[in-house]
Amino acid sequence: MLVVAISLAIAATTQSTPVPPVPPPYDSCICDPAVDVGCNWPDLSIVSRNAAGQQAPSRHALAGSISADGNWVAFRSESRFFAGTSVHVPNQIYLKNLQTGALIHASPSIWGGPSENQSFNPVVSHDGRRVAFVSFATDLVSATDGLSSISRNVFVFDRITGQVEMVSASPTGDAGNHAADL
Repeated sequence: MLVVAISLAIAATTQSTPVPPVPPPYDSCICDPAVDVGCNWPDLSIVSRNAAGQQAPSRHALAGSISADGNWVAFRSESRFFAGTSVHVPNQIYLKNLQTGALIHASPSIWGGPSENQSFNPVVSHDGRRVAFVSFATDLVSATDGLSSISRNVFVFDRITGQVEMVSASPTGDAGNHAADL
């Protein structure tokens, strides 16, 4: 579903002609990921691909957010295909450069690999530099005072620095003791 929503947004912002309504039935707009055919939208493209242009063979890419300049898309996925691992990973956040095809892991653990718990609700900044998201992960930042996997916190990934910051922290840097959300 991410592909349809994002592609429609891209088509609407990059073409001078209006985007036609979704033709019935709704699933006639779901493209075959193996061959990219079977879609009634000529300008529809699958955004949730790795840097080599391959689509994940399983799992979904969900909750897309497109930058105002139309160059970046943030989404979440639990596919180990994007994470580059052979074991199951909880939902991770990814940032896709629509100009170059580069895929950036926006919710990495402090060790560089996938974080140990769910991340979701990505929201990308107007220029694609930052991605805000919610996570239960305790290994996104090194200062873990009070950070627990039973509490949601809000984080921001900076594409330029590669750093993740917990923005739902108290003024002293401690994690909140209630669920934070975007």
